[in-house]
Amino acid sequence: MKTIKPLPEGVRHSMRSGIIMFDMARVVEELVFNSLDAGATKVSIFVGFFTCSIKVVDDGSGVSRDDLVLLGERYATSKFHEFSNEETASKSFGFRGEALASISDISLLEITTKAIGRPNGYRKVMKGSKCLHLGIDDGRRDSGTTVTVRDLFYNQPVRQKYMKSSPKKVLDSITKCVFRIALLHSNVSFSVLDVESDEELIQINPSSSAFSLLMRDAGTEA
Repeated sequence: MKTIKPLPEGVRHSMRSGIIMFDMARVVEELVFNSLDAGATKVSIFVGFFTCSIKVVDDGSGVSRDDLVLLGERYATSKFHEFSNEETASKSFGFRGEALASISDISLLEITTKAIGRPNGYRKVMKGSKCLHLGIDDGRRDSGTTVTVRDLFYNQPVRQKYMKSSPKKVLDSITKCVFRIALLHSNVSFSVLDVESDEELIQINPSSSAFSLLMRDAGTEA
């Protein structure tokens, strides 16, 4: 009879992250939520389905170097530090410090950012919950953050293969996800581009209300 042993820490992280980030649309959703929490008014999403890659670019407040050191570490968050401010923190989309840590468990994660009023931008690269690089990067002229996810589910080949077997379903799911978010944030512009076909899947400009956005979408479909 085989003995029961605890799973290695890396395997536990991968399995946990696979439950939290169970598909490409969920990863996109969490990255967009981070952009909105940063006060972004423009969010651009680039999806490479067959390369299992995602890039989200925003014009939010950006991240300072000191905060970038902790960004992507599990349970590190700017929104919740004690139970007394739980109500305020819960008004943000992400306050448990789970999303980026979980994504870095199952992909190569690159964060390029420049904080408002800071002279330099910075870049952080993570894989398997470990920081591979952290340093100055002046690729961004304006404040904001670019998060790039490469080789999503690289350590979960069955999940990655299943995802690749239904491209239309996955891309439709991402488009619907972004549209639902846009309905609640009509003052923000969103776009989703399929980089492999160079097809713009959705382009949503700021609108006065969710109702006008729905009417505009209905007119497009008609």
